[in-house]
Amino acid sequence: MELKHLLVEYKKFLKTDNLSINTIETYLGDIDVYLNYIGFDSEFTKDTSFESLFGEQNLEDYFESIISSDKYKNREALNAKLKRTLNRKMSSFAKLLSFLVREKKISTNFVHTFDRSRFMGNISRSDDFKKYLEFNDLKTFVQKLLAFSHESKEKTTLVRDKAIIFLLIFTGVRASVLGNIKLNDLDEQLTRIDNIFLKGGGTISVPIDNIYLKPILSKYIALRGRNQNYISENSFFLSEKGFPIDRHLIYRVVRKYTQKFLGFTVTPHVLRHTFATHMILNGAKTVDVKLMLGHKNITSTQVYQHVNDIKKKYNLINKFYKGENVKA
Repeated sequence: MELKHLLVEYKKFLKTDNLSINTIETYLGDIDVYLNYIGFDSEFTKDTSFESLFGEQNLEDYFESIISSDKYKNREALNAKLKRTLNRKMSSFAKLLSFLVREKKISTNFVHTFDRSRFMGNISRSDDFKKYLEFNDLKTFVQKLLAFSHESKEKTTLVRDKAIIFLLIFTGVRASVLGNIKLNDLDEQLTRIDNIFLKGGGTISVPIDNIYLKPILSKYIALRGRNQNYISENSFFLSEKGFPIDRHLIYRVVRKYTQKFLGFTVTPHVLRHTFATHMILNGAKTVDVKLMLGHKNITSTQVYQHVNDIKKKYNLINKFYKGENVKA
């Protein structure tokens, strides 16, 4: 089987594993980068085996080349990024080799049993990586974004960008899902958004916050309706030329405004974590957060359980949650 055909089958394999489009594209991109690294730029031939092409030495050399790259030297934050990048690439190739073993193209998945610490030590994320926005940062961000909008001309693009950010903060939807929202997914009273796709299949509806989210969505819809480029397009969020937005635009919007108002950048996923974290801090149960986030199983949400300790601390120190019987 030629490599080109095998990669087509591999993409189908990834889709059956319920991976997101973004993850699938990233995994396939990892293969392209690796093939370029080893100088493989022609059609796969019968006298070149998959065992050789994706051999242990080749992959170890590739991982070592990433570590030695000047791109990641001399800065702690970049070193933290290196660990995350290398960890993800190893997971990516472990998935590929599992597929090759299944297809009987190679005999073992050696990446799956790699001692990753041999390459990069402790692979846990460093303290400089923000998993979510603390309350004060979140409050500052929202207030400054609101003030900026009020002080500026209410251009459609500005209102759209604020609506994108507030949707991430106040609903916790994934960036890929946000980009696929249709105009008719919002009910007429702007109380909910329907047809929010779950990672593992199916859909849910999410409520619309009345204080922050509803006003900006209403304003965006009004401005959107005045733009002739938008009339025939059912996608809710559109570019200035009237085309549906993609996840890259969403990432740019989040980076732009977090840098402007907080002095550092975060990703849409950090805003999703922020939503979940503050739901739990305000007393939500894990199962409720699971439902709002659209997780298929409860274990996917355990990343947010760390805030339970913080919640208990608030209870013990100042009885933040009224009506609870706090025990010392």
